[in-house]
Amino acid sequence: MELTPQPLTKEAFAPYGDVIDVPDAPGRTYYEDALGNLRPEAHASLSVSLKPETPERPLKAELLERHEFSSQTFVPLDVARWLIVVAPHAK
Repeated sequence: MELTPQPLTKEAFAPYGDVIDVPDAPGRTYYEDALGNLRPEAHASLSVSLKPETPERPLKAELLERHEFSSQTFVPLDVARWLIVVAPHAK
């Protein structure tokens, strides 16, 4: 299957989750709902991953992770282009 990247927008990403964006007004914005976990025995976890650049094109994805019971957030720590692949749950 060949996919064409699309710009990230809240509306386009809505079926897969929430987009954390710069608040519309000064002050603090809370995203508690995005931190949900549907497993009672689960605990909060935070990890940081360093991924090498992938300059070759086309990109090939052979495996996707599934986070059925918890959320995952990507926060780039530098100014760069990122590609995130999402898909609906399998039926």
